[in-house]
Amino acid sequence: MTKFKKYKKSLKKEGNQIFSWNHGWTYVATISNDQLVVREYIFCDDKGKEHTSSEDTTKHIVYVANELDLTIVDPTKE
Repeated sequence: MTKFKKYKKSLKKEGNQIFSWNHGWTYVATISNDQLVVREYIFCDDKGKEHTSSEDTTKHIVYVANELDLTIVDPTKE
């Protein structure tokens, strides 16, 4: 497991998988060659409302891509 400098408590890398803390660890992206492939996922907030992303998760994905020099691929936006 690898932690990142900026988001030590809310972002981690395990193998080629990226996890973001959002009411629990959520698997949000996969590293594949020189790409960071964003997963489609759903999480519930404190009130039980479903979301497919959060502002923090988006920040995490952009941060990881910049730190590891990866291109972001988001199949949900194609």
